[in-house]
Amino acid sequence: KDTFYTRYGKRFLDIIIAFIPFVILLPINLILGICTFFDVGRPIFFKQTRVGKDGKTFTMIKFRNMNEKKDKDGKLLPPSQRVTKFGKIVRKLSLDELLNLWSVLKGDMSIIGPRPQPVFIHERLCERHKMRTSVRPGLECPRVIHVPGEEIFKFQRTFENDVWYAENVSLLLDIKMVFLLVK
Repeated sequence: KDTFYTRYGKRFLDIIIAFIPFVILLPINLILGICTFFDVGRPIFFKQTRVGKDGKTFTMIKFRNMNEKKDKDGKLLPPSQRVTKFGKIVRKLSLDELLNLWSVLKGDMSIIGPRPQPVFIHERLCERHKMRTSVRPGLECPRVIHVPGEEIFKFQRTFENDVWYAENVSLLLDIKMVFLLVK
């Protein structure tokens, strides 16, 4: 959808909405960084290439919450066994996501939009589901549509919701989604 809102308004609101929490949360991010250092060591950030608007890639940064423990063969243990106690708390409260406000301010992400996928997942999507990149990825994209049938996998429902959002994005829809997110 190409409207004044999608071209200018959404970005303007993203900056306004993200700036204040980003500044307020700087001390919390500093504390999280220090705690992460003492919990898992260096580096304190987990960086991953994600696919953004129009299929362009960007680097998403989060606080690390897993250690590097390996099994007897030298292979990393499964993620569920490497998340630290502190990391579980950080994940439960979504504190590792606070740094994504920086991605919103930089223009890589939006407040509302499809969650950005790692490159290896994006490459496997069908052309219809790749349409989700016609909008900036977001911190969250609450489910608005309900695809019937249990035979459809969860990720397919998510991608259908994302495509529906990209096709219908508007100020009113974003307001509705913010309320769904808070709910």
